[in-house]
Amino acid sequence: ISRKVNEVWQRSFELLIGEQKFIWSNKDLIDVSHSSEATLDKFLAWRQDDLLLRVKHDNAHWRDFDGDTVGLANKFAMCTGTSGGVNQDHNENPIGLASTIAHEMGHNFGLSHDAPDCTCGSTSSGTDCVMAEKLRAGNQMFPELFSSCSLSQLAEFLERAQPSCLQKPTSSRIIAVGPRCGNAIVDPGEECDCGTVKECTNPCCDASTCRLTAGSQCAHGQCCEKCQLKSSRSVCRQSAGNCDLPEFCTGLSSDCPEDSFEMNGKPCYKTLQGSGTVQGYCYNGQCPTREHHCWRLFGPGAQVAPDLCFNLNQRGEEGANCGKNKFGFIRCAPQYVSPSVIHPEFRVMKFQH
Repeated sequence: ISRKVNEVWQRSFELLIGEQKFIWSNKDLIDVSHSSEATLDKFLAWRQDDLLLRVKHDNAHWRDFDGDTVGLANKFAMCTGTSGGVNQDHNENPIGLASTIAHEMGHNFGLSHDAPDCTCGSTSSGTDCVMAEKLRAGNQMFPELFSSCSLSQLAEFLERAQPSCLQKPTSSRIIAVGPRCGNAIVDPGEECDCGTVKECTNPCCDASTCRLTAGSQCAHGQCCEKCQLKSSRSVCRQSAGNCDLPEFCTGLSSDCPEDSFEMNGKPCYKTLQGSGTVQGYCYNGQCPTREHHCWRLFGPGAQVAPDLCFNLNQRGEEGANCGKNKFGFIRCAPQYVSPSVIHPEFRVMKFQH
């Protein structure tokens, strides 16, 4: 199933998704409800309080539940605490579940249901796109392509929200379930892994042994070119903005060094559509602004509230405060009212499928 989810995303976006499976063998670790929304909330709470503390990851999806809908996920949630979804194993064909998971992950990436004019592949094929709200009657083919609308929406989400977790290199130690040659993941003890013998097209890697071919120094990585290590000082990762720094190959490894960035707190500027140039302050390589943060959390159309709304934070009550201590909510001093509690126009949306 996970391999099929990967195939769906790679076919349209060239996005590789690492996965790790967790099986609750004795009992469910959450109270499973017939309500998909209640189950999603409980699953995401378990993810936040338990799973994230044990395994570093960006997105989590759960199967199976006997719910009132096939799947449910939060929109614009990728790289946040609510990044995930619940999916019903609704068909004997495992591709059906894989298609549902790919669909719900699409909502996490900010994708909406396809409008009638959204197309994918040949218009004469009669197949639905991944983000179709429901399959057309009589269609026995599960969607495997994202639409032109989805491509545009994902590009907009990545540009405007800039989800930081997708810009960090992923460690194979985190996503690997166990060493197995042919799973397209370089596990401990392997020099390379290009998938199965049938899938592999990498001339630097022997798919049957997961060892480098004769004369090859490397097979994967941003600092590997034509099976040889790139020279030191070759740029392997361009600066992603005015808070990020470029990275260079070392000449000793095929991997690009860990991402580095400007000092936190350095003033930065970002141009936002409809808002002009706004100022923020560098934080871990990003240039967060109030406008950008509202859009990222609450989606298109969300705007920073007038100053009058932020002045409410001086009350020191629920929803209007500068934090909380053992005595209750803390009143904001006048100079700190603005960055304390965000007051947007919209809340995070949940999308059913």
